[in-house]
Amino acid sequence: MAQLDVEELLRAVLRAGDERGVEYLRRRHVEPAMFDQLADLTHAHAWAHGDDDDVPGWRVYRAGINGWWQQTADLTDRERYRLHKFRSDLVEHLAQEGRAERPHPRGTALRVRSR
Repeated sequence: MAQLDVEELLRAVLRAGDERGVEYLRRRHVEPAMFDQLADLTHAHAWAHGDDDDVPGWRVYRAGINGWWQQTADLTDRERYRLHKFRSDLVEHLAQEGRAERPHPRGTALRVRSR
């Protein structure tokens, strides 16, 4: 798969949902390579724009992934909402890899560490 930017990836994710008749997207609805690219780009953004954390080697990204995705890809509120479960799958994936954790399950803050 060619390297895509965040906007192209998010648009492709939404198209995949449309083609499958899926309203709320999950990781299983897209190709693994597409998911991995978006996870890597999202992690890199959160790391680059996060604040230093109390724990060395970690940063806290407080702006929220959904808001960044919406702004970057010029998503409508509806499109943004369609991606909220996909975003949760992505954060869970990053956590399983040891690259992120959520300080508060319902908060927008994300603790990230470099690869």
